[in-house]
Amino acid sequence: PGPGGGSSGRRGPGGGPGAALAAPVEKAKNPKATIRKLVHFLKPKAPYFLAILPLSVLASVFAISAPRIMGLGIDELYKSVKAGAGVYSVNFRYLAMLLVSLFALYAIGALFQFFTAFFMAGLSQSVTMDLRNRLVAKLHRLPIRWFDEHSHGDILSRVTNDLDTVA
Repeated sequence: PGPGGGSSGRRGPGGGPGAALAAPVEKAKNPKATIRKLVHFLKPKAPYFLAILPLSVLASVFAISAPRIMGLGIDELYKSVKAGAGVYSVNFRYLAMLLVSLFALYAIGALFQFFTAFFMAGLSQSVTMDLRNRLVAKLHRLPIRWFDEHSHGDILSRVTNDLDTVA
């Protein structure tokens, strides 16, 4: 098979299909300075982080406490089996109360997880939008000569990949 008719046996510059996906990631020349700039950029968003923190902590507390309630139910069943009195010695009222408590813990925990994820997604989108706006302003300030010296595909690729990485 030749041109227009399937594979010609030739491989691209990366050695085969998907080679671009395995390309090495370019690291920052000065990671500490990059992190400092990112932290400085995120400082105005600190109140949002502080509002999300208690939601995240509460979601974790509810997720951690549910197995403890399950353990109480298992202990109750074990005690009744160990006593050997059969089904009649199981305190079903206590187990029902534990099940209702467990349901409530999972429901409230899921609610806190939902709000945490919702607010984090909004914060992430807000930061990404701010970065995009700053990047567009920076690109508008560059001289035309700079665009003549760099390929348009390279500029777009760099902008897109870097913003996606930060986001």
